[in-house]
Amino acid sequence: CRLTTPVGEQLADFPVEPKLAKCLLESWDRGCADEIVTIAAALSVKQVWAHPRGSRAAKDKLDAVMAEFAVGEGDHITLLNVMRAFDDEGSGGDPEWCSENFLQLRALKRAVEVQRQLTGYMRRIDPPGFQGARDELPSCGEDTVSLRKCLLSGYFSHAARLGPDGLYHTVRGGHVVQLHPTSVLAKFGAPPEFVVFHEYVSVGSEYIRDCSRIEGKWLTEIAPHFYMSQDSRGGRGAG
Repeated sequence: CRLTTPVGEQLADFPVEPKLAKCLLESWDRGCADEIVTIAAALSVKQVWAHPRGSRAAKDKLDAVMAEFAVGEGDHITLLNVMRAFDDEGSGGDPEWCSENFLQLRALKRAVEVQRQLTGYMRRIDPPGFQGARDELPSCGEDTVSLRKCLLSGYFSHAARLGPDGLYHTVRGGHVVQLHPTSVLAKFGAPPEFVVFHEYVSVGSEYIRDCSRIEGKWLTEIAPHFYMSQDSRGGRGAG
């Protein structure tokens, strides 16, 4: 972005972790600020799903509900779909709708508050051509490639590749990780070759949570300073 103050200062201004703040700044150039703000808000509350314990039937029902929101691109856009559906229910939220869809009303209300706060921070940046409060934040519409590249711009160090052993290995360093069982990429369809993920979770094994499908070639396109070309083409990883 062509910004009037140093990027580091702007990153520090956002009330989110630096990786996510980098995505927010990048979203201006990629035309997906509206989507990234919404996703960032959902990520900030950690968990919007109400995962049932015990009953297999309840867990199967949750999976069926998640499938209604899920997309093949992964968890980030699935969260975007959840947030938009919640918004359609009205600003106060519908407790019955949340219960039927295994969603946590309190978490979603908090996410909406964070979304408003982040929108305010984004408006203060005021890049060339943006008319502040008179304009909506730019949206990428159905362009999920720009959206996922934007996520990768902040989380380029959080990339993993599916190995022949059926496990994921971080592209930089080769650490063994697994998709978190709550990820839609673990629940539905064949796992993608490359993913970008939001965070590590250690519960006996090392899991990666909030994951999205990416292309290996995007790594050297977006973060050539971090990856050698062989990292994303099957050679030895850097590190």
